[in-house]
Amino acid sequence: MKIVFTLIFMYSFLVLSQEKQNDLSKYSLNGKVKSIHSIKYDGLLTNDTLVTKGPKKVNKRFFNITDRILLFNNSGFVLEKNDNNDIHEKNVYDDKNNLLYSIDLDSNLKIKSKVEFKYYKINKVRSELWFDADNKLYYKIIVKYKKGKLVKEIEKNFFEKINYLRKYQYDNIGFVNKIEDFENDSLRNAIVYTNDTLGNNLKTETYDKEMKIKEFIENKFNKSGNLISSVKYDSNKNIISKNNFTYDLENHLIEESGLIDNRNYYKFYNKLGDVILSINEYGENIIESFTFIYDEHNNWIKKITYINDKPFEIEEREILYY
Repeated sequence: MKIVFTLIFMYSFLVLSQEKQNDLSKYSLNGKVKSIHSIKYDGLLTNDTLVTKGPKKVNKRFFNITDRILLFNNSGFVLEKNDNNDIHEKNVYDDKNNLLYSIDLDSNLKIKSKVEFKYYKINKVRSELWFDADNKLYYKIIVKYKKGKLVKEIEKNFFEKINYLRKYQYDNIGFVNKIEDFENDSLRNAIVYTNDTLGNNLKTETYDKEMKIKEFIENKFNKSGNLISSVKYDSNKNIISKNNFTYDLENHLIEESGLIDNRNYYKFYNKLGDVILSINEYGENIIESFTFIYDEHNNWIKKITYINDKPFEIEEREILYY
C-alpha cells in the first residue's frame, strides 16, 4: 500500500508543481466545454452488418468506468466528477484557478476524504493535506522551491508512520537531470536524465537503492522535436520494449509500432489524434479498430470499438459548451 501511496502522490505533485494546464487538455477536449456525460453500451451486430447499441455496460471491475459525468468551470478545470453514479468528486478553486479543496463523496453525498491545498505567492503548490471521513489528517506533502525550481517533495504518512523524500537536480540549462527517492532517509531509487539543449530527454537511467542500474531508455527525436523512437533496455542491455513513431507533414502522430512483451504491435491514428486501429497491442492476434462521429468542435460524440472485426462497445458522449 505504501508504494502505491507514494507513486500516486508524487505524480500528482509533479503535475501540480509545473506550468498549469487546464483539465480539458487532460481529457483531450476542444472548445469551452461546460459538461460531458459519457455512457458505454454493449455493441451488437444486427443482420450481420448493422451495428446497434445494446444494453448499458455493467461495472464489473473496480476501475471499469461505464458512466461518467464531468463538469468544468469557464476556465476548463473540473468542478465535479461522477463515475458510475458512485464516486463523486467536487473541486473548489480560487480566482486564479488554484485548486483549494478536492472532496470525495459517497453515493449518499457524505464526505469520504478531503484534500486541502496551500500555495506560495508565486501560485505554486506549497502543501497538500489529506483528511479522512472524520476530518483527521493522515497524509501530508510539502513542496519546496529554489529560484522558482522544484527541488524537494516531502511526504508524511501518519497512518503508517513513514516519511518519503524526493529530490530534484537540474543541468546547466535548467532541465531536470536527476531525481532521487528516499524512504525514512534511506535511498530507494534514482533516475538520471540526459537532455539535449531543447530539453528533449535523450536517455533515462533507473537505479536501485545501491545505485546499480536496473534499466534505461534511449530516445530519438526529429528536427521538429517529435519523439521518433524509444527503446527500453534491462541492466544487461537486452531490449525490454521499443516504440517507433511516424508523423505527417503537419506533425500529427499517424503511426506507432514496436515491441511489447516479445510481440510486434502497430497503432494508427487519425489527424485528430484518436487511435483508429491497434494490432497486437493487448495480446497476440488481437485487432482493435475504432470509428468516430465528431461534433463541430472536433470532439467525438460516438465511438464504436471492434475487436477482431466484431462490435464490442459503443460509447456515446453528450457535450455541452459555454
